[in-house]
Amino acid sequence: MAQNKTVTNADLEKYWQARLAADREYRENYERLGMPSPTELDRRREQSRIETERLSEKLRSAELERERLDVLRDSYAQQATSYERVIDLAARAALALGLEIQETSVFSRKNYFYPDLPKGYQISQYDKPFSANGHLTILTADRDEHGRVEEWKPMTIHIQRMHLEEDAGRTFTKGLPETDKYSYRPESGRDSAW
Repeated sequence: MAQNKTVTNADLEKYWQARLAADREYRENYERLGMPSPTELDRRREQSRIETERLSEKLRSAELERERLDVLRDSYAQQATSYERVIDLAARAALALGLEIQETSVFSRKNYFYPDLPKGYQISQYDKPFSANGHLTILTADRDEHGRVEEWKPMTIHIQRMHLEEDAGRTFTKGLPETDKYSYRPESGRDSAW
């Protein structure tokens, strides 16, 4: 069974006096006791406080870095899935247009300012695109003065390159610049209205 004891102010005063006496005895007898001086103890405490603070900061930084890397890893995993889909669609389009898929394609920064591009650059391919040198043949018509088709003719359109690029954003304009709104989400779609 737990014992209950009331602690009075007199008890606290006795404890405080005993503590002061022990500190005084230590200060007077530290050499005889083989203990470090009070000044040395203070220096060690301060050094310990500084080391603890440094270690705490290091641990905080390590935890933040771990969290950042976890987010980055998850982001890359999501991107890898969507990149596979993008490459698949790009390859299908290239084959449909008779383009030659290049062995090497390079992404680089295209620097320019635009309100829906807050970072000031877009990741794009230009010098080494995904595919190049293709064509698309369409039918065109000669028409008479009434707009009726007289003859269908094939017309070949040369396609110099097909490259991939980052979808930077979208500007929704309602007439005046101060009413413009911006979307930086790729999933916002090209047909959605603001």
